[in-house]
Amino acid sequence: MLKIKNPKSIIGMTFRVGEYTLEEAEEHNDRYTFSFQDKYKNWAIIHLSRNPIWDKEKSVNMYRIDNGTGRIHSISADWFSEIANVQWTFETSLKELH
Repeated sequence: MLKIKNPKSIIGMTFRVGEYTLEEAEEHNDRYTFSFQDKYKNWAIIHLSRNPIWDKEKSVNMYRIDNGTGRIHSISADWFSEIANVQWTFETSLKELH
């Protein structure tokens, strides 16, 4: 199960050149929910699954990211653990909402 040490530590980060700001990070039993607000005060929600799916090809546990568009991304915990990769992951997911 994925465990982010302090998901609230990244609240206030901006994404998409300041278009979105991370306003809330919630921890649930099966997922993390990250709530972003854009400059027009619209909300975008991204869910990060806490339960892994084994990727046979890469031989690593992968975690699903759902931005509500129907396109599901998967990332490894090692990859997501670096702040630059957190930024890239959210940038990519938020970009798809346009």
